[in-house]
Amino acid sequence: MKFPLFVLCCLPSLVLTAQQLPLFAQYRNASGLINPASLNAQYLLYEYDLNFSTSYRANWWEQRGTPRTVQASGEYVSDFGNNVEWLVGGTLVQDQAGPLGLSAGYLRLGTIVGKDPYYEALVIGFAAGFVQYDFNLSEINWLDPADPDVATLDEAISKPDVGLGIFYHRRLGGRKGTNNVYFGLSLPQVLNARYELARGNGVRAYLDRRRHYYFTGGWYHFFNQETFLEISSWAKYVRGAPVNVDFNARFQPGRVVWFGLGYNLNTILHLETGLNVVGLMGENTNLQLGFAFDQSFRALGYDLGGSFEFTLGLQFATR
Repeated sequence: MKFPLFVLCCLPSLVLTAQQLPLFAQYRNASGLINPASLNAQYLLYEYDLNFSTSYRANWWEQRGTPRTVQASGEYVSDFGNNVEWLVGGTLVQDQAGPLGLSAGYLRLGTIVGKDPYYEALVIGFAAGFVQYDFNLSEINWLDPADPDVATLDEAISKPDVGLGIFYHRRLGGRKGTNNVYFGLSLPQVLNARYELARGNGVRAYLDRRRHYYFTGGWYHFFNQETFLEISSWAKYVRGAPVNVDFNARFQPGRVVWFGLGYNLNTILHLETGLNVVGLMGENTNLQLGFAFDQSFRALGYDLGGSFEFTLGLQFATR
């Protein structure tokens, strides 16, 4: 991907802002990173209380230096038979976009309030961890490398990070209900600060870390135990960038396969499909494979092309 980086040479300082956290097409598989209070989709569907997942996303894969994201997560929902249960988990994420990189690790803890969390629960969640930002401007081919104002910065800075969230879901009509609704609000990056990464040759570089505000919501309609339709949305806001919203529909005609279609307000079409392999590693297990493709359809401006995402999940029902 080409940038007019020679413009930066004329500036006394360089500030990095805008959307700073990774984006996902199959965001159900990264729910713990989006909202530390979120219960994963496989628990809501089939009460798999132990869940592991990973994904790889390549944004605008035909361009050089565009974002590549890898994430891995795990979570467990307790069942002590009380009105209060616990959600524990962890997430690792690595995001690289040209000379800019982000690596992070989080531990999650959530309090689940509800007599039977599978049918109704209110979850208050907290995540804490560390984020490392890599700033490698020496990898850039500057227009005039001899210019004394050119920043040749190779810096890595690690800082603590905190996330907060609240999540609610309910099976309408009780145990025989055919509809389930869920909503979540989160601040996955609470700490708001400016960090000076480096200085040299009269150039200063800063990283403005800004709060992100996320909303997720969805509705399941169950035709039977193995067939459902899901409508979901993910809205994102960070100061300095426009509101970004995804709308998605997913249909599972049987336990083995599902299909999805969606749209992002940035004129992006989303397609996905996936497989469930039940019982491969034991009677109460599920292996999940997913693939998603996003294509931009901008009438004006530069079209960056398509993005793809692979996901892999493994779920267990331990009780």
